[in-house]
Amino acid sequence: MRAARERSEAPILSLTHSMAMARRLAMVWVVHSICSVEAANSR
Repeated sequence: MRAARERSEAPILSLTHSMAMARRLAMVWVVHSICSVEAANSR
């Protein structure tokens, strides 16, 4: 549970093209994800 103790109080945002990844980030890291097709083309 070390990660939970060190988690930031500020909201963490992510941009992903994968709904599965967005769900994993939300469950494990409490990250607010935005799913977008444009995220795949951001390189």
